[in-house]
Amino acid sequence: MINVIAENVLKKTSETSPSSFMFDGVSETVETGTNMYRENIKPKNHTIEAATVYIELPENEVYVLVYFKWQKPKAFWNDGFTIWGLDGIELLEGKLFYQKDSINYEAPIPRLRNDFVATSSMFFGASQYRHIMGGVCYPFGSENQRGYVFYRLNLPEEEGIVVNCINYLHSSSPVSLPYNYAEQKILSRQHEYKQQYTTYELKKYQDMQYLP
Repeated sequence: MINVIAENVLKKTSETSPSSFMFDGVSETVETGTNMYRENIKPKNHTIEAATVYIELPENEVYVLVYFKWQKPKAFWNDGFTIWGLDGIELLEGKLFYQKDSINYEAPIPRLRNDFVATSSMFFGASQYRHIMGGVCYPFGSENQRGYVFYRLNLPEEEGIVVNCINYLHSSSPVSLPYNYAEQKILSRQHEYKQQYTTYELKKYQDMQYLP
């Protein structure tokens, strides 16, 4: 059922405001006026369509559905993702879907977990944040590669805006030295990854903006 809802949401999102992870996008310059130009990035082969859906309930409880779909089947070499959240992030479910020989399959997301990750910076020192992370890998010859992650946020009372940040690393080859899972490479910033950043304003925050 979640997959059907997500498919419809992604279709509507793609028609209005498409959001993509483009790993081999092609740059083109578009003329927008007299001596005015803008650079656009067009998708090529390695592109994922993605959509994030927020469902707000009372008492600052928000459910988040992240859905992704490869435009062309390319995730064969153990891709990985991380979802950065707040302290109240709670993983509920995650699935992968694909077709092979005209048969539909579903599978659990490899290594899917919700762990604390230690970070450190020059200004803020050491700290720990919860991340959802996992792998993305499909069988050779599979088509219509897609999946979703579903989780819940229990926000502090003073919170008014939800921030959602997804990092995705595409592996184009099985060879990687030193070997490590893609999601671990993201956390250690060993390789270039793509990021999708979205926000959602809680209803109480929206109402405050329209107060006289």
